Amino acid sequence: MSLPGSEMQGYHSDGDHMDPLFQLPPHCLNVFVPLCDVTSQMGPTEFVPGSHINYITTNRSQAPCLSQGQPLLFDHRTKHRGTPNKSNKHRALLYITYAKLWFIEANNLGIGKNYNVLPELPTADSRDARLHKRMQAKSLQKVIPKKSSPKGNMTNPKKQEEANGEEANPNIEKEASK
Repeated sequence: MSLPGSEMQGYHSDGDHMDPLFQLPPHCLNVFVPLCDVTSQMGPTEFVPGSHINYITTNRSQAPCLSQGQPLLFDHRTKHRGTPNKSNKHRALLYITYAKLWFIEANNLGIGKNYNVLPELPTADSRDARLHKRMQAKSLQKVIPKKSSPKGNMTNPKKQEEANGEEANPNIEKEASK
């Protein structure tokens, strides 16, 4: 969270290369999900494109402004920093890291710790199974009659008489308007 009045952070990456001699595929991806609209005044995170390959790159930095809920994914090794929050609002975001199972985090969680492994998600029914359930529900609707509302449940006397097939009593309306 970046509070109003927060200052510029120094450039950093959330993790290093796994091998200093070879460029390997990403082992971690970070996801920012802003919990509010992030404007240039609120201190958006500034990224240096290409720094996940060459940290000393001279590429020009970019600080994207994001809408609430708009995710931004970046390589864990990308050079970035928070910019000053010159607004009077908090800049809150959800920060998620996806990592390969073998990865052990040394920079952000403490040496020798790794991320919690999430449990397996239950598998969804197949399309055919869902269709079968809908067909069963429809066939049950045909067998079970719909409940009709009882005539004596109405509170408006005029509507009650009309529901019973009687004409409305004009005296009731006059008494109600007095």
